[in-house]
Amino acid sequence: SEFDTKEAKLLRATAWFDYGMMMKNEKGYEFFVENALEKAIPLLDEVGDIEKKAHFYSQIGVTFLYNAQFKKSLEYQEKALSLLNQEQFKNSSVLLFVHLFTASSYLYMNESIMGKAHLDQAKKMVHPYPESINLGVYYFIESLYFTVTEKFQTAIQSADQGIAIAHEHNQQMLEQMLIFRKYNAYLELKDYIKANETLLSLIDQ
Repeated sequence: SEFDTKEAKLLRATAWFDYGMMMKNEKGYEFFVENALEKAIPLLDEVGDIEKKAHFYSQIGVTFLYNAQFKKSLEYQEKALSLLNQEQFKNSSVLLFVHLFTASSYLYMNESIMGKAHLDQAKKMVHPYPESINLGVYYFIESLYFTVTEKFQTAIQSADQGIAIAHEHNQQMLEQMLIFRKYNAYLELKDYIKANETLLSLIDQ
């Protein structure tokens, strides 16, 4: 804090943000959100780092998403989208994830049309890059979309594509989330044998 340079302020912003993230389980997500809004983001405003500010807003939105506060999550994803609505950010990985998280919130609210619109935006960004490690996350949300729209076999296919990518890139938690999404589709199909096998494979991991 003794240094007033742009680099110092960026490091302080990141440190405050990461500290809030580290303490989230101990002090609660309200502490993380407050820390990001009152400590980290004001420093980004001082240096004008738009993309990082959008990333912080998006991560606040993710926190609300994981706590099933979908409308609140969308509020922060919309803040991020408005910041990234510039030509210079059209290929930003932050923008990709904002579209994916926005799609996810809409889908959990059973608003499949809005969810699909953001999923399509994400697809345009990530599909030209078949080696991208972000494809696994895309397929997770795509599988969710097909589950919500009751296309359960297609949901399983999407999950399988994501599982292969996540496994290849050693993204263990994502792989497990995709396996669970596959289980959910089998459950909806009332294929309890395959649903059970899928859960058992998850337990093995």
